[in-house]
Formats: sequence, C-alpha cells, structure tokens
Amino acid sequence: MTAPKTLYRKIVDAHTVKTIDADTVLLYCDVHFANEYTSPQAFAGLAERGLPVASPDSHLCVVDHIIPTKDESPRRIVDVASLRQAQTLEANCRRFGIDAFYGPDDPDQGIEHVVMDELGLVRPGMVVICGDSLSLYFQASTAH
Repeated sequence: MTAPKTLYRKIVDAHTVKTIDADTVLLYCDVHFANEYTSPQAFAGLAERGLPVASPDSHLCVVDHIIPTKDESPRRIVDVASLRQAQTLEANCRRFGIDAFYGPDDPDQGIEHVVMDELGLVRPGMVVICGDSLSLYFQASTAH
C-alpha cells in the first residue's frame, strides 16, 4: 500500500514538466506576477534575446512598491525614478502583450500579493511565481 500524498506533493506532481534529478523538477507555473521593481531585468533579458513572453495571459503586472500613500485622484508618483519604473512596467506590458496591468490609477491596483487573491486569479492547487520577497509559493488555501 502506498502512503497518501500530501497536498504539496499532489500539486508538485500535477505541475511537473520534467524531473531533472532526485531533488529537482521543472514545474509548470499557472500564473506569474510581477511589479515595477523586479520585472525590468526579466523584460530586458527577453528583449535582448528577441524572445516573446511565452504566455502573456498568465501574467499579472502591478505597480506596487512605489505607490504614494497620499490618497488623491489621479494618484501622482512625484519621484522621478519611481515614475520611470511605473512607466517602464506599463511599456513592457504593452510591448509583450500582457493585458493584466494594474497601474497607479487602476481601481484594482493594490499590493501584488493580495490583488491576485482578491480578483480570484489564484485558486487552490495553482503554482504561482513572483520575483519578489516570495520567490515561489503554492496557493493551497481553500478560502476562495
């Protein structure tokens, strides 16, 4: 009799594209989310190699870390470097065909780790990645 699988193992097994070795697997990621701070390097790497974003509909980009706390409409990012980051993220989304862009004045703009859950874009059993403080996490919650 085989031991029952943990939720973690079930998710990993369902998303394994290739087993590299006993400790390493290549996973299919259902969703990738990015922000203005950590995404420019990835987009630049694609552009330098002439590559497209493989699955533009699987990406969510949120202006997150540089949003001013002052509540005004329209929201103004006055710091020049921060404004350039927000504009670069928006331009990269247009260039690579990513429609899910939540800029400073989007009514659904918020903290990227929360936006996906609030909008129902992450569901139990999905593998979600982000180039931020959470490198990889599994959405195993059944709250949604």
